[in-house]
Amino acid sequence: MYYIFLLITHVFWHSLLCLWSKRIVMSEKLYLTLLFFLYTGLLPLSYIFPIRSIRVGKYIISGVPYLNLLFQFSEIFIKQEYATDTVDPKHIIDAGANIGVATIYFAYYYPNSTITSIEPDPEIFAILKNNIEANHLSDRVTLVNVALGRTKGHVTLYHNGLPGRTTMSIVHEREKSVSEFNVPMDTLSAYIPSEIDILKIDIEGAEHEVFDELTQSYTIDRIKSIVMEYHHIMPLGKSNQSLGYFLEGLEKAGFVYNIDSFHSPLFPHRTQDILIGASKM
Repeated sequence: MYYIFLLITHVFWHSLLCLWSKRIVMSEKLYLTLLFFLYTGLLPLSYIFPIRSIRVGKYIISGVPYLNLLFQFSEIFIKQEYATDTVDPKHIIDAGANIGVATIYFAYYYPNSTITSIEPDPEIFAILKNNIEANHLSDRVTLVNVALGRTKGHVTLYHNGLPGRTTMSIVHEREKSVSEFNVPMDTLSAYIPSEIDILKIDIEGAEHEVFDELTQSYTIDRIKSIVMEYHHIMPLGKSNQSLGYFLEGLEKAGFVYNIDSFHSPLFPHRTQDILIGASKM
């Protein structure tokens, strides 16, 4: 429990520092900081009372255990992992949408946008659907219940069985699973018929398959900016599944990028999550 407390403290304070380093208006920083302390303060109570939702502006997000919800809120709204310099984007894809926190983030900051949200896990997809409908976003958000990969078909999805899980993957090395099941799979290109202003992608280790297909189909030319979590599976050692290979592919497609790595020393893992922000020159 002591180490879990240290991890939570480390992650949350890191997120708050990231918020204050972002170029957003002061009133928004103050508002999000207030929410941050309010929701963090409710964490001990969540073990006594069933707190299962948070509000950001007019949007309510719910459906998973409070700690999981707080982590996602901290990463996406406080740390601002998916902030870009894109002005008034019209078309956004949220690949690996989970329960919809990033989708609602984009709806909150870009009210003129339409969003395609893609999530493979049927249980999590049901929560995503409820959050979109509860916030009256069905006219702006298209929901797709598939895994993303190199081809169309079916694939095994591995997960740890925890409610609100965020590490489910089609890559077995990514997730030490206690459960697995088949889900439909499709290419990301199938959902990019025209220009996309922002592609957010967090697909737990399947990035190489998806981006190889985007490159081979030339669909990557339709994407203006990318914000993503790259999952560096360190023990594999495959040159065509390395971070260097992936970044080289972005460069060849005409993207410039920056990267940020956050890895807790408290719990060394087999994988390291790296944030990549990329845009066309």
